[in-house]
Amino acid sequence: MAKISALPVMTVSDGTETVPVVKGGRAAKVAFSALARLMVPFLANWYKGDRGDPGGDAGQVAPFTLAKTMSYKAGINRMRTTGRLVDGDGGGAMYDRWAGGALPSAGRDVWWFTATGDNSAWVLSPDQLFFASQFGATGGDAIDAGPILNAALNAPMVQTINLGPLTHFFSGQIIKPSGKALIGVSRSASWLKAIPAFVARQCVYTIDDVNGRFADFSLDVQRSGLGGTNAQRSSGLTIRAQNADGFGTIVERVDVYNATGYAHYDSADYGGSLATPRKLRGIVRRQCRAFNSQVGFESTGDTSIKTIDCDVEASTVTWDGGSLVPTEAMYHEYGPIAHVHRIRCRGYGQAGAGALPAVVDPFSLRRVTYDECDIEVTSGVPALVVNGQVINGVEYRVQNLQIINCRFVSANGGGTSLNGTTATIRGGTFIGGASASNGQGNGAGIDTSTNSVVDIYAAEVIGNADPAGGGAAYGVNAQGNAVVRLHGGRVTATGPANLAITLGGTITVVSPAVLTPQPSGSSATPVEKADYATSYVPARKNSEPTVERYVPLTEIATRDGNNRFILGLSIASGITFATALCPVNVLGSGRSFLVANSNGNNYLEMGGQGSGTAYFRAYEGNMQVGNAFAGSLHLCTGAVNRWTVTSAGHLNPFVDNVYSVGTAALRASVIYAGTSLINTSDEREKTWRGAMTDAERLAAKAIVAELGFYQWNESIIEKGEHDARFHFGARAQRVWSIMAEHGLVDPLDRDGRPGTTPYAFLCHDQWDDEYEDVMTERFGPPQADQAMEYVKTGERLVLAAGDRFGLREGQMTLFLLGALLG
Repeated sequence: MAKISALPVMTVSDGTETVPVVKGGRAAKVAFSALARLMVPFLANWYKGDRGDPGGDAGQVAPFTLAKTMSYKAGINRMRTTGRLVDGDGGGAMYDRWAGGALPSAGRDVWWFTATGDNSAWVLSPDQLFFASQFGATGGDAIDAGPILNAALNAPMVQTINLGPLTHFFSGQIIKPSGKALIGVSRSASWLKAIPAFVARQCVYTIDDVNGRFADFSLDVQRSGLGGTNAQRSSGLTIRAQNADGFGTIVERVDVYNATGYAHYDSADYGGSLATPRKLRGIVRRQCRAFNSQVGFESTGDTSIKTIDCDVEASTVTWDGGSLVPTEAMYHEYGPIAHVHRIRCRGYGQAGAGALPAVVDPFSLRRVTYDECDIEVTSGVPALVVNGQVINGVEYRVQNLQIINCRFVSANGGGTSLNGTTATIRGGTFIGGASASNGQGNGAGIDTSTNSVVDIYAAEVIGNADPAGGGAAYGVNAQGNAVVRLHGGRVTATGPANLAITLGGTITVVSPAVLTPQPSGSSATPVEKADYATSYVPARKNSEPTVERYVPLTEIATRDGNNRFILGLSIASGITFATALCPVNVLGSGRSFLVANSNGNNYLEMGGQGSGTAYFRAYEGNMQVGNAFAGSLHLCTGAVNRWTVTSAGHLNPFVDNVYSVGTAALRASVIYAGTSLINTSDEREKTWRGAMTDAERLAAKAIVAELGFYQWNESIIEKGEHDARFHFGARAQRVWSIMAEHGLVDPLDRDGRPGTTPYAFLCHDQWDDEYEDVMTERFGPPQADQAMEYVKTGERLVLAAGDRFGLREGQMTLFLLGALLG
């Protein structure tokens, strides 16, 4: 074939010259005018977006805006766009040819389109991750993302939509259907911003949701409705049970700004004409925040929810310099609450109340728990306000209020105000009138009033009044018919002379407390010395006060001729105290008990004739527990050996395949080993079923598509979003759901709990509340022939009830490999 470069070169173009071309492997000349008649229309159509027949394999064809103007051969069933508006703008997606019936008009040009070149229909392929930009929500205030995201979330192939690192402006409400997920990249990168309007709305909303999810974005309500009526307020992220019960919704790391209604709202419909009240169960909001909003976290109706590590900021200086939205309450619960559990939640700033569990209609709140929370208000109201109410002659209460190791502080009001409730306070700090010394206000530490029954265990309570003013300072105050019982702790009142009242009203002191000032005629038992109320006593395993009893030694001991104090009847049967460098011995039955100081080594030994010596020894900052001879060291509980450290140093369980290291609730952090783990896999111990079924193979492939990177929430808290490392794996609940979708296991129930499963790589553990006894030393002089007595004065929650999903990743990995390689 002749080279084109060897052919004559055209120098002018008047239409009569020829142009060298190659056709059928032969060089030829074509008149320029003829070539122009072919090329000009083609180039014009190309410019308009028609790239012609894509051929047998479409591959990447064009941005969406051009792809929908093309024509496609009959054999092409899948193609990929290169962007939404232009190549590489993040909106590229895979599409499958649609051969079914009519498609919904709301999804046209969002998740499906008709190619005008040949009138073929194309829908988004389900085999991909979905981002908002693929549907046309490419960010910026020129695009109303509301209708787009609603259509996208309703697309049948969509389970999860990622907002991407974009800011989306939207009108109306974004409504997430049940079971689906709306997520972002992070709170700093992914934003939803409401277009302000004077209309009531829940900006981001899910109704009757089952196992849905929101995560990793920020929502700015933009003060929509501010200055209007209450009916024109706008809330942030709402979970509602309206037509059916909802359960299992998870909200993680979602921040809400400038909500004129509720920033985070959980609501189950009840009352009125509703014959059957709705329920919300298993709702979790974790690491969420509210800024400059009327209410930070609101819960109402028959709801059972947890808010964990959440935060409300009610500063008088807004984060963006805009108008202040007055905060009515940081946390608020009302209606027939089943159980609202706030765990390690925080609130700070100026508000009408810090936490507000309150009766507002003829329904009692059944259970509200604040657990290790820290709430401080800088205004003249209590940090915790609890209100029951009598409505039409019927009393409605906050029936079971649990306050566990919390801190409630008010600058110019009471630390806590309790009315119409049955409450138990365990540990923690309650401070009223924290700014009273500046003349700004007075406040009781804990104030109780009508129809309240309150037990206070080992708390530190401080009430303050302006020393130069005329108001009284109350530590704990009982008004009206309130029943208050004090179980240890420390109560302090600071204020004008003769107006510092530690215990006001009728208060029963069940266990001794440290009272400052000590009230005259008080029923409190005076003590000579005590630690702070929340000190922990390892020997007693409680948080009651450590009380040192002062008893004259001469009342319980005698001195012998060698100037030694002796407890008991004689040296042979009692305990001998000696000088600091002389051992202390208990003699009898050939056994000895030795406490000594030798060459700087303090040690305690127990042993005797021919038995060897067991010892607890402290030296040079080290602690030893062991056996001086060649025997093993046994760890036992309940008089049963559990673990053994052999004389060769190996740690063995005492019986085979019984004891675990850690539990689902109390896990070990890291196990370091020089070689990999060995799981015994003896064929003789197995009953073999055989290869995977088709359903198992399909489920495994779906699980592969679920795999992704994640960060541990605790690492984000500790290190921050940028420093917390990424791990790779799966989410146990999603794996369980995928297996259920393929008919292999029972689905998760309405409380988010799993049913039965024959697959050992799917794990779920749950546990109940665990308490330990609070023991307090009996006061008073020792009784003859009696040991020191400890009495149970209460219980302390050491582990809250919960559950946790897990995966045996080794087995699951083989399951996935079996599907991919089989």
